[in-house]
Amino acid sequence: MSGFPPHVAVRVDLVGTKIFVGGPIQHAMSANGFLEPLRQDLARIISALRERRGHVFSAHVMERFGADTSQYTSHQIAARDFTWMQHCNVFVPVLPVRGGQLLRTDGTYVELGWASALRKPIMLVTPLPLTDSATQLLRGLNTVADVRLFDLPTITADASALLTAIGMLEVRTQVNSPVTASG
Repeated sequence: MSGFPPHVAVRVDLVGTKIFVGGPIQHAMSANGFLEPLRQDLARIISALRERRGHVFSAHVMERFGADTSQYTSHQIAARDFTWMQHCNVFVPVLPVRGGQLLRTDGTYVELGWASALRKPIMLVTPLPLTDSATQLLRGLNTVADVRLFDLPTITADASALLTAIGMLEVRTQVNSPVTASG
């Protein structure tokens, strides 16, 4: 919830905000390529973040939704993604459901661990309520990390709640930053 009445339009500017968008790649591939509904969902989220001038780190974009994944070694992918996690302000994992189950995404779960350990805010986008296939660790992650849940169909239709939450992180960070006096 953004904290604003629904009739109040909030224009969020994410300039300077580095956002790592994660989600399945390997297990989102079929004989026909990347699962089209997931491609559309990710593209909408990434587009909304970029429209607000956020700087997006995305393996989906870099690897052209799996088409170019084979051009990278596992070492390159791990190093790249960890560097992105170190430099991002917020992690936005997208966990889709297919056939009533969370789509397998081992890499995203590793990234959730990195985000938690590095104290990065996590804006988890998945169909709500969480499916029964969500692990206990995923369900309890908010015990040790700053995790907020967003409904995937709602966010792909209107990303304003996600954008506002990310924008408010930046405001909170600026308000809580120590100010040093020169003199």
